[in-house]
Amino acid sequence: MWAWALILAEVFAAQADAILERGKEFGISRNVCNVHWHSDVVNGRMMGATAVAMLHTNPHF
Repeated sequence: MWAWALILAEVFAAQADAILERGKEFGISRNVCNVHWHSDVVNGRMMGATAVAMLHTNPHF
């Protein structure tokens, strides 16, 4: 989800703050619902950010 938030924040720059906040809250909700541990959410953010960074090296992206 965090990767999508990062991408959508770039596409819709005027709403970037709200989009990133919602992406963050979505991850936190996974903890609240007892679906994931906090470390899962933190690592998911890192993996999402890494995936988006790798996409930026692709000229087709």
